[in-house]
Amino acid sequence: MLTAAAPYVFSSEEYYGGSLPLIYNALAGIESLDIVIAQSAVAVYPYPPHQGREHLLLAKARLGSTKIVLGHVETFGRRFIKEEQYIPENLIKSQVLSEAIVYGVEGITTFIYAYLLDEPTGKNLKAYTETLEIFRQLSKLISSPPDIALFLPLRPEYWVTAQRFLKLSRKVGLEVTLIQLPITEEVPEDAVAPPLIVLADPPELEEREVRFLEEHVKKGGALLVIGYPPTGLRRLLGIEGRNVGKYGAVKPIVELRRNAKDAVLEIGYKLVYCPTLLSAKPLAILRNPLTGYGGGYQPGAYAATLNKHGKGLAIFSGIPYKTLLTAIPSFLLDLVDLCLEHSGKRLA
Repeated sequence: MLTAAAPYVFSSEEYYGGSLPLIYNALAGIESLDIVIAQSAVAVYPYPPHQGREHLLLAKARLGSTKIVLGHVETFGRRFIKEEQYIPENLIKSQVLSEAIVYGVEGITTFIYAYLLDEPTGKNLKAYTETLEIFRQLSKLISSPPDIALFLPLRPEYWVTAQRFLKLSRKVGLEVTLIQLPITEEVPEDAVAPPLIVLADPPELEEREVRFLEEHVKKGGALLVIGYPPTGLRRLLGIEGRNVGKYGAVKPIVELRRNAKDAVLEIGYKLVYCPTLLSAKPLAILRNPLTGYGGGYQPGAYAATLNKHGKGLAIFSGIPYKTLLTAIPSFLLDLVDLCLEHSGKRLA
């Protein structure tokens, strides 16, 4: 006999307190539990179809988890929407297909309500059953995990930042999974992290999170830290704190795949964290805004740095992830490629 748990996780663009985003991590540590079902209320509430996929990524995030993970799609109508008695069949299909492209998901579940079976047009149940076959075929094609993982600190409020990063990264074509350390236990020795781990506007980290990331790089992995460098990671990044200032553009000082050396990449008038270099080498510099500041380049204003550590490397950019992904996504993709090429991989 197998045991299963199906926590009902609601997500929003706000954090309302509590530790609910850590529930999947906690369930993965229950030895007698076999199956975790990632429920998400995408039909009941006005969530986008990709919400179910993000809950699946969260359910699978804990490193070393051996639980069977199933997706979940709600098929009952959104009665709060005027004149919508039954959920549109296209919404059912989009929910199912968005969950089919998550690596390692072993199936999908739903609730079948009596009114759905009696639905006059017969379209709702038909849409679900037809899409199940597409789910099976599509999930077979997802044969390997993504090479990029967003690191989730063990702080539940960070889930809001993670959702926003996932949303923006999809728009620029980045396929990103999630990883998180077990809440209390050590990471199993056979747990494998993707080649590139990303920290996007992270908070300060626990000591064991810092140790894990240092070991990842030491063994040959890559780390890309965006926005803020947690204190515990600054030695690994080869930098120390300096200041935060507003800048108007980025200029690469090395040749990159998408951006040539000395190209000027406008970012507007944005706050950027500028580090002081220790062992890191600069990849790009920052230009002052044109209006009021003359557009000059300040000594020591670095937009991105690279530090080698052990067999791996760590890249830092003090530009917030939202600015990178919306204003100069090609520059972020260049930094990702530098990290992946270290492992013999690259973006398409």
